[in-house]
Amino acid sequence: MVHFYWLLLLLAALPVFPLLWMGWGKKRLWWICLVPCLAVMLYARLEISAYYKSVYIPPAAPTANLAGEAKIADSLASAGGHEIPFEALFGSKEAFLNWKDTFQKWYADRIDAIPKLAPSSYTILGKEQFNGLTLITIAFTFPPDSPLHNKPAGGILAIPDKAIKNIPVIAVHGHEERHWGQYPLDLFKEQKWPFELARSGYVVWAPVSMYHTEIADFGETFGYPLVWVKIISEGMNYLINKEILHTPEKTWIVSGLSSGAQTGYALMAYRSDIKYGIFAGAEQNLDFLRREYRIKGHPNCWEIEGINSFSTVMALIAPRPMQFQTGRNDPFFPHGRALERQGDYFSGTSRGQYSTEIGGDFLAVRSIYAMFNKKNYFSVMIHDGGHEFNVKEALAFINKFNEND
Repeated sequence: MVHFYWLLLLLAALPVFPLLWMGWGKKRLWWICLVPCLAVMLYARLEISAYYKSVYIPPAAPTANLAGEAKIADSLASAGGHEIPFEALFGSKEAFLNWKDTFQKWYADRIDAIPKLAPSSYTILGKEQFNGLTLITIAFTFPPDSPLHNKPAGGILAIPDKAIKNIPVIAVHGHEERHWGQYPLDLFKEQKWPFELARSGYVVWAPVSMYHTEIADFGETFGYPLVWVKIISEGMNYLINKEILHTPEKTWIVSGLSSGAQTGYALMAYRSDIKYGIFAGAEQNLDFLRREYRIKGHPNCWEIEGINSFSTVMALIAPRPMQFQTGRNDPFFPHGRALERQGDYFSGTSRGQYSTEIGGDFLAVRSIYAMFNKKNYFSVMIHDGGHEFNVKEALAFINKFNEND
């Protein structure tokens, strides 16, 4: 669509100089003709700016930098024990299952060890009708020794007037949203992708997400993605135990965008009761991030010590259906072009991601799915957009499998 507006801008600009020349000869009526041309040019320029703003990843807010260069070097040196076996990538199911048993236990034990994140009570802060949805703001309360004590916690439960399936969708936003550690009501009020999922007939749970300073000690010790997983997972358990959500089959769908997508697949790897996963804007390679990506004053909150590739986490999900969405205009799209400097907070990168980096991660995971004869259960959907969630493609992927349930 942005190409149309560039063409419109060009076409509106073409008559400007001839009109100026005619108007210079005191034919004043020709000056009036300039007005619609300039109006069209302004409109096209605003639309182009809005488009590029939508695909731009906003800068992270400053907070304590807890993951330094030495820590990253340690992670690079110590992760070999959890490498997917070479034999598994070429068809040895036995090698894969033996590895999975060991790594699954390490991974679950690491998340289970994160303490003090289980809610102790809840309150309904608000309930309202909005465009065919009932939006319920649910506040979780945590004990005094929890890092989330007296902090906003819980989430937004969106219930459509006409629900089509008794499987709730978890919608995890990432750094693309401005309200970190706050109730994400704007996801629905501004009719963003979680709103569209709910309007399609799914009950949606959008948890308070992207805590940073509140969980800094835990984030440094366990890794921010795993702490976010623990917070969301404990919230899911609480919703079921208190019968706030009724899921007889105990199945969920998880969806996420940006760092919310990384959290989403890390959550799906942890919980066996998540049936489908849709992850957008999560085409980041761990080694690339460790070597290239720094934001001044901000923790490296993509870091998971003890692994050397996100593909190891993704592989734990096999063979459940999951889709990764990536846009050609996403700044992280693997075309090798460097990310540009953004003021003092982001120095840019020396290069962009190579297709063999993230492509290698995805192909490794796809080979695991192929081993289970479920190659079509793993999807990488490439679109022409930016850092965004494509609801239409997500629903098509989910419905393809729901039809057989």
